[in-house]
Amino acid sequence: MPRRRPDEVRVHRIEMGDWEREQAESLLMAEKVSKLALGLGIGAGVGAAGLATWFTLQKMHGWKEDIADAFDRATNGLGAEVIFGKGTYTDAEGNEVKNPFAGIPLVGSLFGSGIMVGQAFNPFR
Repeated sequence: MPRRRPDEVRVHRIEMGDWEREQAESLLMAEKVSKLALGLGIGAGVGAAGLATWFTLQKMHGWKEDIADAFDRATNGLGAEVIFGKGTYTDAEGNEVKNPFAGIPLVGSLFGSGIMVGQAFNPFR
């Protein structure tokens, strides 16, 4: 059944001063930080679970060698270094730099590439 139109309309307005605005801003910032921390925590948990699974399967089944061999066959000998990275890199001065992430898929090669890029463009040499 349709409702009757109101006879009068009352508008209530709440105004905030500087102190109230500061309090509301800090509350909103705390809410944003908590949401960001939750997202980062979930991402870190997923990453840690993935790494734990990788290391477990590598120990149990030797997956690293199987994946490296398959990659070599698929790319005509390009090398597993593209996936896993090398253990040590030699910079322009001949110093050996150790790659702590060697053997971890993609992370090892990206970290190794970063070592070489960082050595090539290091402004503090």
